[in-house]
Amino acid sequence: MKMANYIAVCGSIGAGKTSLAAALAKAMGAQLLLEQVENSALLGDFYGDPETYALKLQLTLLMERSRKLSLLRPSDRLTVTDFVFETERVFAGINLKTLEHEVYQTLYERSAQLVPSPKKVVFIRAEVPLLLERIKQRGRPYERNIDPGDLERVTEGFEQMIAGYKGAPVLTVRAEETNAEASSPFMINLMAGLREGNKK
Repeated sequence: MKMANYIAVCGSIGAGKTSLAAALAKAMGAQLLLEQVENSALLGDFYGDPETYALKLQLTLLMERSRKLSLLRPSDRLTVTDFVFETERVFAGINLKTLEHEVYQTLYERSAQLVPSPKKVVFIRAEVPLLLERIKQRGRPYERNIDPGDLERVTEGFEQMIAGYKGAPVLTVRAEETNAEASSPFMINLMAGLREGNKK
């Protein structure tokens, strides 16, 4: 997998990925590339009827995310994203049945060949109670009835993904400690870590 000039922020649902990615992009004078999952009309359908819409949603998101990332080049201006491509496997492993997952996995592997890896990854670690609180605060209608058990599985999936991640150096931060203010100790330390490229 080739590398492109971007930093990826990742974490479970409600971890604060978009807010942190936007703050980093501003602080670093970088472009901001968002996954914008909430704009997918399929998302509401999925939460209402997961069994019917899971495969369609996962394939749609797979194609959209791979398209966005495949356009990034090493020579481009620095970009900050609020997702990593491997996010796809976390949700697919939870949402899809065995036969659906086999179909998905074939397409995932083909798409992965076109997607460059990031320079660095920032992983936001968060506990489920905090995630549920933040999800409630942002008030997206389709997330009102999110199952805590499902959120626990997603969170565990991200932990496993990061534990085995080989695509780039990973800096791990805690959701409750994040502070998007440019002059905050959190942002100063994070920026220093990104410049140094330390793997944590």
